[in-house]
Amino acid sequence: MKKFLDWMQKKLVPFASILGQNKYLTSLRDGMMVAFLATMFGAIMVILQNLPQTFGFAGFLPKGVLDFINNFFAPVGNATMNISAMFIAFGVAYQLADKYKQPKVFAGAVSLSCFLMLTLVGTDKTQGAFFPIQQLGAQGMFVAIITGIVSCELYCRISMKNITIKLPDSVPPMIGQSFVAIIPGAVPLFLFNCIRFFFTYTPYKDAIDFIYKVLQQPLMGLGVALVFAFWLAKSARMKTTMRTVLVPSIFNVSEPMTYGLPVVLNPIIFIPWILAPMASTLISYIAIAIGWVPRPIGATVVWSTPIFISGWLGTGSVAGAILQLVDVVVMTLIFIPFLMVLDKSYVKDEQAQMAKETTENN
Repeated sequence: MKKFLDWMQKKLVPFASILGQNKYLTSLRDGMMVAFLATMFGAIMVILQNLPQTFGFAGFLPKGVLDFINNFFAPVGNATMNISAMFIAFGVAYQLADKYKQPKVFAGAVSLSCFLMLTLVGTDKTQGAFFPIQQLGAQGMFVAIITGIVSCELYCRISMKNITIKLPDSVPPMIGQSFVAIIPGAVPLFLFNCIRFFFTYTPYKDAIDFIYKVLQQPLMGLGVALVFAFWLAKSARMKTTMRTVLVPSIFNVSEPMTYGLPVVLNPIIFIPWILAPMASTLISYIAIAIGWVPRPIGATVVWSTPIFISGWLGTGSVAGAILQLVDVVVMTLIFIPFLMVLDKSYVKDEQAQMAKETTENN
């Protein structure tokens, strides 16, 4: 194990340092933090909203109480976690434009418009057109990231070539800057409209549904295993992250983990992030195929139901909970070596920072 950890420390950490200086990855990392405050607060509200259904006492509460809980907490989740992809689309483009020394707010606004253009707009006879809120949250995150990078690249490169509308100096600066942004902003907007039009002729109907079903959905549900692997952490950063994300992860709210570690585009975490769900899927398939665990009975299990309880309810058997336990143990063991390498690099950074502060104080 020590040789393996030393090898990863030697090979992965330098590679991670190089990637950590990449403008796209740093823009993604910093841009996603725009959503952190909203999603942390939203996660707590969503957990509180789903407590009666999660622990099975909703049937014992008066309808008025349940209505109050939903009416009080649901709007918070809708205005925070459920639109987190919008924050990310704006934030990633905002940070990337800063790297190019281009107008950040305009780049973020163009990116947000491009992202909304890719969503499947619904219609209602009384309310008119509307955006499906499920596509504006976790389901749309991958598309928001891609949109933020691509739209900002186009915007900044056209802007840097001075392909703009210039007005006389007598025009107020804000109005002049708005006209300067018209052509650089029109190009990505037109491109993403073409992408939207293309997907209307596919079975998926929109880009967000395609990315979610093909790429994003298979990688979900690893929060608990990752939190368990944190118990060996020595760095203050990982210990703080573990305390912050523990309760949300138990209730399958993984956004605080995604932003807090961060997991997103972390090269050291990437390998176990791919291997862990593959191992879990294989183990579950074999256990069900040979009859050790009953097939799911089709019962509706609230998504925020904690692990082990959800396995028992979903299969109608304790074997379902045991299977989840095995899956978590295996995934945790896969994550531990990589998190130890990451933790070691964090400890080194913290020690260097403490030494620097000590020197400055003396």
